[in-house]
Amino acid sequence: MAISNFFTAFYSALSDPAAYYSFQKEMNTKAVEDLYLNTFKGKFSFESVVLAVLPQSVDSTTAQQSIRVRPLELHDLFLPEPCNKFFDSVPGAREAIISMHPVAYSKEAPTRLTVNNGESKILGMSIRPGDIVKCYFVVGPSDQGKLRGLTFEPMTRGSLPRSNMNLRCLTSIATQGAAAMFGGGGYEPVNEYQKVLKRFEVDLENKIVSLGLPFHVTSRTRTVNQQMKAIMTKYTNNGRDEIVKTYGERGKKMVAAIEANNSAEFRKLASKSSKHLKGAAIDIRTWHYSDKQVNTVLKVIRDLGARSILEPIGDCWENSGENVTQTKRKSNNKKRGEGNCYGEHIHIDVPKDYGK
Repeated sequence: MAISNFFTAFYSALSDPAAYYSFQKEMNTKAVEDLYLNTFKGKFSFESVVLAVLPQSVDSTTAQQSIRVRPLELHDLFLPEPCNKFFDSVPGAREAIISMHPVAYSKEAPTRLTVNNGESKILGMSIRPGDIVKCYFVVGPSDQGKLRGLTFEPMTRGSLPRSNMNLRCLTSIATQGAAAMFGGGGYEPVNEYQKVLKRFEVDLENKIVSLGLPFHVTSRTRTVNQQMKAIMTKYTNNGRDEIVKTYGERGKKMVAAIEANNSAEFRKLASKSSKHLKGAAIDIRTWHYSDKQVNTVLKVIRDLGARSILEPIGDCWENSGENVTQTKRKSNNKKRGEGNCYGEHIHIDVPKDYGK
């Protein structure tokens, strides 16, 4: 939600004295946090020590270089230095500590070089454990505290950090297989889809808010685990038929896997079930819209060139599903967002070429 429109969604709540008092206390607390507890305040980039480098494969020429980094002057409060002598007698401790540090991705993919004998080699970036790199977030803390797409650039100056960190153990760790320290990095580099998604969301919000309507995104990019959780919520609250109507043949297979308690098969099917997994979709809340307002929002989405799916596809709406133009809630649904309309929302698939 844009800062300029931050308070528009709270008009009804602020008319209640108790809610107003609570809201005012919360804003005061946020002001104190921002003034005294915001480690990133005023920082647009920061230097980090490279702890581990993920080796590049000659087949992954479009992949960005991945490294584990320790931001200088930021991580000392909550993660110990991996080369601390305390870990000398604890097997695997140093690797575990390194794996807890954030993963940063190169701004550009490494270059592949084909030599005379036809052999392909990755030129790489000459990044080694102990080097200093400059890091920044593609979507940073100034955007409502978000930390998205940690990216690094090599620095031209020497590789010795300004701090007194002990880095002697990094070389021996690197020779034992750095790949083990990159399991479950937690996120992937921001791809082109995510940049388009951000641009689309801002445009959509501006258009909807300009009509005097609230705007709330309930879901953006998802991991496979998050997608599985969303499907299970739909299964539990809206029934097995909702899964089938939403996902078709894949939905039937997912229901069968769920009911057979076959989590491996369910994960496999869920991993290809939505553009949320590619960072190419958002969901927006609809229970705060009247039927007429839902139709207005659907038109705005169409005008922006995106594909919409009005959900649930069961017994909530008279017309639901893909690219609906006119609809209303069925007469037996007394309360928005409850009963048959539990979890009602508009799923939006964003065109990859949006804004180009």
